[in-house]
Amino acid sequence: MKKAASLLHDMQQLDALTEERGGSQIKFLLYVAAKHPQPVLLRDIEEQLELTQGQVSRIARTFHSVNSEGQPGLNLIDIKFDLYSPRTKLISLNDKGLAALKNAIN
Repeated sequence: MKKAASLLHDMQQLDALTEERGGSQIKFLLYVAAKHPQPVLLRDIEEQLELTQGQVSRIARTFHSVNSEGQPGLNLIDIKFDLYSPRTKLISLNDKGLAALKNAIN
């Protein structure tokens, strides 16, 4: 039951972010979910969603385990660095992110 309450809290935060910032966050999550389980290049998200690098980076930090202010984030995605290109970030949904999206759809 505690997990359900935590997930509900995260979804409420997600709803607030969506209202506040025009839905870019939902588009971000849906794009990453559509590619799941394959990770997505951060720059591909920028191009496909027509967002700036700064916008995508802020959204990614919000959905990662630590946000841009150094506070706990929503922990819905994992961010990894490409082994061959350390400046390239790979984004994928983690288990919590996948569960949150499934819950939002149902």
